Amino acid sequence: RSSLRTPRCLDESVERRSWFQEKGLQYWQKHLRSHESLTSLIAHPYYELVILMSIALNAVFMGVQVHLRALQVEVDLQGLGYIFIGIFTADIIFRLVTQKKDFFKGEDRYWNFFDTIVVVAMLVDKFLQTK
Repeated sequence: RSSLRTPRCLDESVERRSWFQEKGLQYWQKHLRSHESLTSLIAHPYYELVILMSIALNAVFMGVQVHLRALQVEVDLQGLGYIFIGIFTADIIFRLVTQKKDFFKGEDRYWNFFDTIVVVAMLVDKFLQTK
């Protein structure tokens, strides 16, 4: 029986398999830690405060833009608009990643749908303005 040894190529594949399994485990552990971090970030009251303040500042920003257009004053405020779009898009993505199916089926699904429509409209508007 000692003459029936495992060929070296099979031994290496076992080593490779365990290496891949180990790397896969490390990947998923890291992914789960980052998912937990993102979930705790979104649930934090300061995160909600920052989003609410961004919504309020965006409303003021839009009012200022309309007022300046009515006065026919040319001021380039596109950069500020892109910052708000970035914040709102990131918020939608964060909630979609953390809530998964609950984003579409959970208690806040109607608000999520409304927020998504508003952000998509903002993105389309900015895209059409650049053309």
